[in-house]
Amino acid sequence: MTFGEKIKAARKYKGYTQKQLADMVGAKHNSISDWEKDKNKPDASCIEILCSTLDITPNYLFGFSDDLFSLDDVDFARKYRKLDIYGKEVIDLLINKEYQRCISQAESHKE
Repeated sequence: MTFGEKIKAARKYKGYTQKQLADMVGAKHNSISDWEKDKNKPDASCIEILCSTLDITPNYLFGFSDDLFSLDDVDFARKYRKLDIYGKEVIDLLINKEYQRCISQAESHKE
């Protein structure tokens, strides 16, 4: 995914229009469009605001990490952290059962 595609995906994930994002980061509306089309990149002072607004890291944006987590994965982790002990136990039980079911199913298809 390119720099611009990452901005666009994060913007859409947050439910912002290009104009809304531009207003939030203090940029012109057409700047967001240009960033998303990889025509140019925001200046260094805007990167921090942009990343904070979109809940992404500069490392993710510039591809400096082997971050294997999608925006959905990050959203799930944020929600999970806010659960109480009981909620976490329920989710852990469910995810472990589903994981085992999928592993068993994959192994049975190999045979």
